[in-house]
Amino acid sequence: CSSFVGFKMDASLSTIGQGCFGKVYKRTYKGKLAAIKRVPEERLQERSLDRECRIYQQMNHPNIVKLLDSPWREDGKWHFPLEFITGEELEIALFQRRNSKIQLTMPIKATIITGMCQGLHYLHQKRIVHQDLKPDNIMVEYDTYRPVLIDFGVAKIIYCGGISTAPNIGNEAYAAPEIFSGQLRSVKSDVWAMGKVVAELLLECRLDPRRSL
Repeated sequence: CSSFVGFKMDASLSTIGQGCFGKVYKRTYKGKLAAIKRVPEERLQERSLDRECRIYQQMNHPNIVKLLDSPWREDGKWHFPLEFITGEELEIALFQRRNSKIQLTMPIKATIITGMCQGLHYLHQKRIVHQDLKPDNIMVEYDTYRPVLIDFGVAKIIYCGGISTAPNIGNEAYAAPEIFSGQLRSVKSDVWAMGKVVAELLLECRLDPRRSL
């Protein structure tokens, strides 16, 4: 993934989220709103940068966040210009309802579930494992209720023979049972995580991290 130095964006800046390795800001980029992920250089090795870029370059799906341009290095940080979603995290819609603008009716839940699963199926067709699926990493657009999978900082590509390109890391709350016995995260563990997200969405409650579904 090529990079460039010194590109200047408009001065407007507001924090909208926290990813695996850095913060995400809302800024105007080339005349349009964008979500700019900023990662300190020391937290992102060149190999990890290349992996994340390769993953974004392989993806083009309405339920997967888009990388708008090549990352660049500025002020000791890598900057990733990402698609800006006018919406909120599923985490807010589900578990912070006082702050939510989304009413989770059954038709809206069906739209969200369908889109999430389509996005994940697309990832797996590309042999990409997200590794960190959870309500915080799913945006829901306000007007259409389109769900968008975000934060591919720990995602990995599975090559022939099962060789991956990233460490076996991710959150524990949405980890499949086999992860706790030392097995590697995989397409199957992604499906488990998505199943738990779907169950929590339908039940509108947080499930015990260690309890079997």
